[in-house]
Amino acid sequence: MSRLPVYDHSLEISTFPEFLKREIKSSLLLDSERYSWCKPATAEELQSLLKSIDADSKTRMKLVVGNTGMGYYKELERYDKYIDLRCVLELSSIRRDEEGIEIGAAVTISKTIEALKEENNSEFNSECKIVFKRIALHMEKIASEFIRNTGSVGGNLVMAQRKHFPSDIATILLAAGASVHILTGTLHEKLALDEFLERPPLDSKSVLLNVKIPNYAAVKNISSEMDSKLFFETYRASPRPLGNALPYLNAAFLAEVSCLKSSGSAVLNKCRVVFGAYGTKHAIRAKEVENLLSGKILTIGVLYEAVKMVKANVVPEDGTPSPAYRSSLAAGYLFDFLFPLIDTSSKIHGGWSDEYCNTSLSEDAEIKQKYSQLDHVQLPTLLTSSEQVLELNHDHHPVGQPIKKIGAALQASGEAVFVDDIPSPTNCLHGSFVHSIKPFARVKDIKFKSKLLPDGVSGLVSVRDIPKGGENRGCTTKLGTESLFADGLTQHAGERLAFVVADTQKHADIASNLVEVDYDIENLEPPILTVEEAIKRSSFFEVPLSLYPKQVGDISKGWAEADHKILSAKIKLGSQYHFYMETQTALAIPDEDNTMVVYSSNQCPEYAHVTIAKCLGIPEHNVRVITRRVGGGFGGKAMKAIPVATACALAAHKFRRPVRTYLNRKIDMIMAGGRHPMEITYNVGFKSNGKVTALQLDILINAGISVDISPLMPRNILSGLKKYDSLKLFYDFAAGDPAEYTLPSIWNKLAASSSFKQRVEIIKEFNRCKVWKKRGISRVPIVHQVFVRPTPGKVSILRDGSVVVEVGGIELGQGLWTKVKQMAAFGLSSIKCDGVENLLDKVRIIQADTLSLTQGGITAGSTTSESSCEAVRLCCEVLVERLAPLRETLQGQMGSVRWDELISKAYMESLNLSATSHYSPDFNSKQYLNYGAAVSEVEVNLLTGETAILRSDIIYDCGQSLNPAVDLGQIEGAFVQGIGFFMLEEYTTNSDGLVVADGTWTYKIPTIDTIPKQFNVEIHSSGHHRQRVLSSKSSGEPPLLLAASVHCATRAAVREARQQLHSWGCMDESYSTFNLEVPATMPAVKELCGLDSVESYLQWEMGRTSRLG
Repeated sequence: MSRLPVYDHSLEISTFPEFLKREIKSSLLLDSERYSWCKPATAEELQSLLKSIDADSKTRMKLVVGNTGMGYYKELERYDKYIDLRCVLELSSIRRDEEGIEIGAAVTISKTIEALKEENNSEFNSECKIVFKRIALHMEKIASEFIRNTGSVGGNLVMAQRKHFPSDIATILLAAGASVHILTGTLHEKLALDEFLERPPLDSKSVLLNVKIPNYAAVKNISSEMDSKLFFETYRASPRPLGNALPYLNAAFLAEVSCLKSSGSAVLNKCRVVFGAYGTKHAIRAKEVENLLSGKILTIGVLYEAVKMVKANVVPEDGTPSPAYRSSLAAGYLFDFLFPLIDTSSKIHGGWSDEYCNTSLSEDAEIKQKYSQLDHVQLPTLLTSSEQVLELNHDHHPVGQPIKKIGAALQASGEAVFVDDIPSPTNCLHGSFVHSIKPFARVKDIKFKSKLLPDGVSGLVSVRDIPKGGENRGCTTKLGTESLFADGLTQHAGERLAFVVADTQKHADIASNLVEVDYDIENLEPPILTVEEAIKRSSFFEVPLSLYPKQVGDISKGWAEADHKILSAKIKLGSQYHFYMETQTALAIPDEDNTMVVYSSNQCPEYAHVTIAKCLGIPEHNVRVITRRVGGGFGGKAMKAIPVATACALAAHKFRRPVRTYLNRKIDMIMAGGRHPMEITYNVGFKSNGKVTALQLDILINAGISVDISPLMPRNILSGLKKYDSLKLFYDFAAGDPAEYTLPSIWNKLAASSSFKQRVEIIKEFNRCKVWKKRGISRVPIVHQVFVRPTPGKVSILRDGSVVVEVGGIELGQGLWTKVKQMAAFGLSSIKCDGVENLLDKVRIIQADTLSLTQGGITAGSTTSESSCEAVRLCCEVLVERLAPLRETLQGQMGSVRWDELISKAYMESLNLSATSHYSPDFNSKQYLNYGAAVSEVEVNLLTGETAILRSDIIYDCGQSLNPAVDLGQIEGAFVQGIGFFMLEEYTTNSDGLVVADGTWTYKIPTIDTIPKQFNVEIHSSGHHRQRVLSSKSSGEPPLLLAASVHCATRAAVREARQQLHSWGCMDESYSTFNLEVPATMPAVKELCGLDSVESYLQWEMGRTSRLG
């Protein structure tokens, strides 16, 4: 106790004493009948533990430090013994000597970064420091800060060696000439890192002790007095600049360069050229390239040969996505490393390596020019500035005020209760789905691999368990139904086959992975997996006539008026997964008298209610569906949440026990579907001033296997096509009064506030000067039609004056409860008594309950918040009308009356203080138009295809916003989600149609480093619209479309790159005609900018030099 530090109350954070972490009394920390956890303190103790495990025994042992690898490999297998290496002194220490720095294998990545940065202040000379510094900077882009704080350097290398993990650390350490120290039994081995990586996978008895990064000045006999200098640089191409994404390719290069005194040319004495993570088993040295370059004078011709050789050597294995792109990256990175050294080596004496490609180079004009071409100036990777402009409305206080979102503190603190937070009832079981991997096949049998089955498995539920009188119903909408389970024949890959039930969620997940499904495809037709195949086989869903799009205007006249025509142009749009934070989850509890209570994370509890009743074959009054809040929806918690709730209810019915499930992300992504992929062929005629006179569209919508709500899509798509000078022609009543058409003023205001015209000229000059970076800018308008649906509401005033509100709308995170609370306070405040100014604090919104409030409908389409508010306002009108006579009486007697006194007296008078309503918008109110516009500027790296969004400006018309702060969040969030759709999120499937982008490793949503660096949003407060709910407009979905400005700006930058290729003689006059895919990922952008652009440039340079010579 005497060694404990004295408590210092001035410290903000008290840390655990370091010496106590090393006070290990016993290596056995946990011992049970099934598992043991050991924590040895020395290498000898570790050896003893490893020896104690009989090689022939069935003991499954795992060495761990942070055990972060399970997040990548999703291990479900069980181990009998875990050995924690964090406290083994030999593995957790960092040692330095004149030969370099030795990092213990159990040292975390974060501590390694700190140690390498500290070497800048050490006695190592600058040659070595630059290597350490670059390694540290690269490691900061690996994974996330949490993983870096937890995962170890050794663990990363072992995963690369044993499981071929696409490691950055292996690549950069291999280039730095690192070596490793391995312990196998009593045998100690020291190996070069490339030798370690090429060995057969380590067995469980082998332990990596440490890795040594050499001091190159000592090892290679380089000193600051010599004419040679050391250069070291690392690279990674990844969908996210700051990590949390595996790279398409990583690379690292080390070169010793000297100056040839006779000519001043640069000679590459020695080099290491390393590439990794490009679709190979491990990082490799490109030794043929090293041999080609070593001893050569650096010239354009030598670099050209090296680049070609890199492409021949860096060839991804079969099945690797975007193989040509990855090879192109390798060539581009080598070019980026060596090109600035060509013909500039007379400045080597100036000490380039102190800050390679930074300030020390700026003194030489020639070097500065070369780096200007490559543009090594780093853009900020995070949001650097933003501006939000709100116009407040005080007419309906507190409606219109930017009050904080209800539940924000509860969610931030983790106290908010979602479905999976509800404590499990007694004897609760857990479920996990078994899905088909075949798109069209007979299911002959479904059974467990019994030998590996974990304890606690109760059984499985399938179509055979649907009770008599029930239906195989997984979803019910007004447009169609969907089966809960496949019945004999699978209809698509990912279809639900069965629901495994066990005592824990982990056991259920393990068991579902151990289910064997026997398929038979004999004599079956090939499945339909593409739109083209569907057309050939006439596989179409019928669109009801009421929803079928109608022709607008005279197409013949439009063609006659056109000055220009584009014919048979095509657009393809991919899908997008609805990436909510909370995956699909439900809890079903069987109750008395054959009733069922289901807690569901669901955008439409009413539809779930009907479906569960149909599936179980019981009356609807026997089912109760409760939804408090949903952890994100975006449409993905609408129809696809219903089968999850129904499966839990069916299992609970079968076992007569509560059953719950929480889908893991992989299964959720496979089963949840996404946005509709589309193929559009269009013919368009337009005048020379850009005015469209004729537009003809053929739209093919991939609706998937079931009708769902797909018949709504054709009408919705065509409603997005606008003729801005004739809104009435397209939208009829939705267009409203001409004074409500705010788009022209928004358009002009945005041009001025974003300095659009001035920036266009600046970008032109930038593109003229830069070779390997190009910028683009685009301004995009939207006109988006929304529909307001009927919604119920209920307001009850309790004895103490507090207020309880129920609405059909579901809180998805969009701020619905916040707006409803404001509306309730506003509606009741019209009673005009003392204390109503504080009513906001007295209002509580409670969970949706399908038996308490029927006909709740669906929360979707952006308008449920306002319709719920209107339903509540109508309830408040009823209550105010009931209370008004009593208030007048009390005021006549007392002069004034407080709110709580009024309500207390109302209870004594037995007034009905509960009111319900069902808001149904009239014909003129059920639809309207949203307007907005955005300007986005991007910069494209032509070597990698990376697109950085430099700035986005948005002006959006919210009418008289019900809550500007909530609407601001919705606008910004929708725009960022749109960035994901247009730029990042690849929804990919395999040859059987099974989703393979089934997790965060393969599916990349926007993060803080992929949003605009400058993000400005203004909410435009337009005039009063009597047909709206307090003159408000929606803000949920429409702003997503404004992210098209990012895609269009990227297309403009790509056009500049292709024009440059044309000037090099590498592309014909068709350079300006191209199709930029959606999403415009790095491979897609790079392909359009030229996969051979480096070779083309070098050839052009050689030709130019030859002509000048």
